[in-house]
Amino acid sequence: MKKTKYIYLIVIVIALGLVAFTSFESLVQVCKLKNTNAQLSQTLTSYEEKIANLERSASNHQEQITSKDQQIKTLEKKLDDLYTGGSTNGSSTTPGATNTNETTDSSTDGDAVYDTVSEAYPTLYSIANKNGISLETLLQLNGLSSDSLIVMGQQLRVK
Repeated sequence: MKKTKYIYLIVIVIALGLVAFTSFESLVQVCKLKNTNAQLSQTLTSYEEKIANLERSASNHQEQITSKDQQIKTLEKKLDDLYTGGSTNGSSTTPGATNTNETTDSSTDGDAVYDTVSEAYPTLYSIANKNGISLETLLQLNGLSSDSLIVMGQQLRVK
């Protein structure tokens, strides 16, 4: 009987050892999970800070874009005033845009044909294109250079 008690005792000690080992492994796993959770929390905080910085930067860029858009509109208005000979009629068409309600005058003088600068055709290129000639030809016919200033109502030779 004594032998049996020792065997039972050994079995119980081994069983307790296995339970303790399993509990220790579980404890190690829990510690690892806590460590991983802490690292993920730090990473998340870091990403949240980066997102906040990006949002601030995007907001600043949007403000700059809005400011530049306003500057562009002001310059377009000034350019429009130049194209219309300084009149401020409140319109803000961009240079090169066509107004289909407006007609242009063409006149002939012997073999020469003239066209009038208008809102419908405010650029040398648009006048040349309308009359089927190259910009270079239009410049040569009128003794102009590519940076010459034209005004509304000006007569240009097109043939």
